[in-house]
Amino acid sequence: RIRQENETRDRLKTIEDESKRRNSRVALMSGIFLLIIVIGIQVARGVSRNRQRKILEEKVELRTRQISKAYEQLKSEHAERVRSEDELNTFVYRTSHDLQGPIKSLQGLLGLITPGGMMEPRYLEMMEQKLNQLDSTLTQLVQHVELTERDFIREEFKVGISLDIIQTMTALPPDMTLEMVNETTDVLVSDSEMFSVILRQLIGNSIQFRNQDRANKCTVRVRGAGDTFEFSVSDNGVGMTHAVREKATNMFYRGHLQSRGSGLGLFIVGKLARRMGLHLDIDSEAGVGTTITLSKSGKS
Repeated sequence: RIRQENETRDRLKTIEDESKRRNSRVALMSGIFLLIIVIGIQVARGVSRNRQRKILEEKVELRTRQISKAYEQLKSEHAERVRSEDELNTFVYRTSHDLQGPIKSLQGLLGLITPGGMMEPRYLEMMEQKLNQLDSTLTQLVQHVELTERDFIREEFKVGISLDIIQTMTALPPDMTLEMVNETTDVLVSDSEMFSVILRQLIGNSIQFRNQDRANKCTVRVRGAGDTFEFSVSDNGVGMTHAVREKATNMFYRGHLQSRGSGLGLFIVGKLARRMGLHLDIDSEAGVGTTITLSKSGKS
């Protein structure tokens, strides 16, 4: 009986110890589980904070880019305004000078008329030259003002028709030929009037600065399609030195003794090129000739 009681006591103790160990394991597993939950919460909070920080950084970066872009645009507009004001001041001063010159010359020549109303032929020829110079200056001034005020019109136009009209309207001297090369799909997208003005101006320059010692040729070449195109005017005239090329598009610049105009020709070309989004390149060598190329990609 005593042995049975001892065995019963031992079994109860064993059960009690096993229960304690089981409770310890449960408590340990519960602690580990709670620890995992806490770590998970902290990790989730960290991930959320990182995500929020990243979103905030992206917003700050986007806003910084927008501010920088707006600043650059304002700076560009300011520089353009300053340049326009400088051009206007130069324009007013030089225009008055260019108009006064021929007028004073004509006044002087009129004083050479004899009492009988006669004048030597050479003086009449000089008067005609001064009148032509005055007419050319006024024409370019009017053209400059009109094109400055006119909006850029993006449209489809047929290159072949524009080239035919220009060729028909161009008065060539006997020692010069004009060749039109159309390597396009015949439809470009730009401002057709500005396109024609640039070509007429460049052809006029080729005529004015032709080489008197040889047969002269002017070649107009157009290639491309849509709003991606390139056109050039090449000649074998007197050409330009490097120093002249650097200033060729300046307002009222005359870089050669054969220059009879107002010095606005290439200035107008350069201004229209900027309005049309064209890249202007001048390749010239004194005594050899000049090639002026204007090009535009669809993205520009």
